[in-house]
Amino acid sequence: MISIDLSNTVRRFAKDYTVRTRAAASFVNGELVPGAETSRTTKLLIYPMTGRELMRLPENERQQSKVTIFSAETFHSGDRSDQVPAEIIEYGGDDYEIDKREAWTDQGKYWQGSATLKGRG
Repeated sequence: MISIDLSNTVRRFAKDYTVRTRAAASFVNGELVPGAETSRTTKLLIYPMTGRELMRLPENERQQSKVTIFSAETFHSGDRSDQVPAEIIEYGGDDYEIDKREAWTDQGKYWQGSATLKGRG
């Protein structure tokens, strides 16, 4: 099998985006307190999902506004088992919540994922 390192391509075409992270919630005096929110700028390659990509999703997710993400740095998604909330990406003036990520180590070290437009309110 031929292995092509795509991590440099991801770095080359990526642009700066603001990513917000919320620390895990904790209990204080029996009350659930949300974790503090921090933001950082990171390089991401983002594009709207194609029709073909949307058709691969479960039917109940196909009508949602979704984007595909590539990054040379890891990011948190809602599918993680360590209870860390998913990160939020500011893209096109809207907030997208990262819902999936995969590490691609055979083709260089980069991550691919998807994010869904967050509802208002």
